[in-house]
Amino acid sequence: VYLVARASSHVLARKVLEKIKQYGVRVESVKLVEGAPGVVVVLVDKSGERTMIKYPGVNEELKPSDLELSLLRGAHVLHVASVKPDVALGFLELGSREGIETTLDPGGYVAEWSSDLLVKALKHTHTLFLNEQSFCTQFRALSIDKFFKYGLSVLVIKRGGKGAVVLTQSRCYSGYAEPIKRVVDTTGAGDAFSAFFNAKSLESK
Repeated sequence: VYLVARASSHVLARKVLEKIKQYGVRVESVKLVEGAPGVVVVLVDKSGERTMIKYPGVNEELKPSDLELSLLRGAHVLHVASVKPDVALGFLELGSREGIETTLDPGGYVAEWSSDLLVKALKHTHTLFLNEQSFCTQFRALSIDKFFKYGLSVLVIKRGGKGAVVLTQSRCYSGYAEPIKRVVDTTGAGDAFSAFFNAKSLESK
């Protein structure tokens, strides 16, 4: 797994990258730049649900040109998550051009995605991850047929503690996993789900 991002050269950001490396993630494609690091304040309630207040800092300086073609040519999946729409579109276009399976999760930037921008992305996206609220409200103008009309192969609706629904042009799957322990903090749960989904999808091919 390679991480492509821009991060502050601040010691705090460097420590985070070192921690990520311990889990086997390759970080040599992360560009360190001068400036304030991105910071997120996470507020967790008693049920484990959280509210996130973010200051992106230099993380928002990421550009499509930061993704090296040599890295793409050895990849199986390009997962684009929680970046600005224009950057996401650039990454997805590069990935589809190289014939790589591309997946998109708008994440914390979902509010910046209009239906028109999403349609542009669908032309270069194999799998789209959306949370249930965004699917039912922000993108309610898009029918299920429209999602697949523009080239999407798989639509995954994440439903938090209620599981997930996976749609293709001809099939619908619904799944739910019973928590092993009491949920303390749901931060990162959606990202972990997307990563696991992509990994199992690759294994099945």
